[in-house]
Amino acid sequence: MARTMPGSRWATSLFAWLGMVLSAPAQSPSVPNTLFPYSTVEMSPDTSEESQPPEVGTPGTTRTVPAPILVPQPSAGPPPAQPLPVSQAVSPAERWPLMRALQGTWMGVGLEDERMQIYGWTQGSFTASTDRSLNLPIGFNYKANQFLLQQNWLRIDRPVVASGTRQPSFGFRSDWILPGSDYFFTLPRGIFNGQLTANNGQPNLYGIDPVQFYAEAYFPTIAKGFDVKVGRFFSLYGVELISTVDNPFISHSYTFMYDPFTQTGIVTTTKLSDAVSVQAGLVLGPV
Repeated sequence: MARTMPGSRWATSLFAWLGMVLSAPAQSPSVPNTLFPYSTVEMSPDTSEESQPPEVGTPGTTRTVPAPILVPQPSAGPPPAQPLPVSQAVSPAERWPLMRALQGTWMGVGLEDERMQIYGWTQGSFTASTDRSLNLPIGFNYKANQFLLQQNWLRIDRPVVASGTRQPSFGFRSDWILPGSDYFFTLPRGIFNGQLTANNGQPNLYGIDPVQFYAEAYFPTIAKGFDVKVGRFFSLYGVELISTVDNPFISHSYTFMYDPFTQTGIVTTTKLSDAVSVQAGLVLGPV
């Protein structure tokens, strides 16, 4: 009988014990490993059909796409109120020397705020003639070989706004000859007529005439524009006017001299189109 060494028996027993441990089934993860408390037990992956993601494009499979998260936007509030119709800017009127001198002063600012102007002009003439005293029937430079101060004109004006607005507009005009020799031709009956006999039964060389004074209103919504004047105003016909700045020459034509220069009453102008306007009025007659 072979003799067995004591050490070989212990070695054989150790190997057998290790083999038993290595061949033992894996413990459940919920059961602590009391033999090797610090060993790591690997878990096998779940290969069941339920745990696998569906393949893209496979018939019978659907993918649920999460709905987008809608973030409420801050309210913008009510829409802004529409601005009121703004009138087109009216081109500034020509500034005469007095208005330029008043520009920037409290009086000039007040006049501009009210759409008013104060201005005027002076006209003088000397007409050489073969006659000794008079050039009649030529007018208004009727004195021969004599200097005449024909007009010292003063105008206070608030014109109506006739474009770029839908609102009615109101204004006025006051024109004065202060003084001048032209008053002899322009003075109407019943106004300052004493000047015509004040010089020993003869007219004064220079006199005063309120040659225009009227109120005016403009209504842009009637037809294409409706204007009405009430007072004393220049006659409607002819191409010449009393105001010297509106005429190319100092002297006037015969047809102008024997027509009424001004009329007193009411006159309306209705604009039917850009080419057609209709005027109607009621006046006292030629004066």
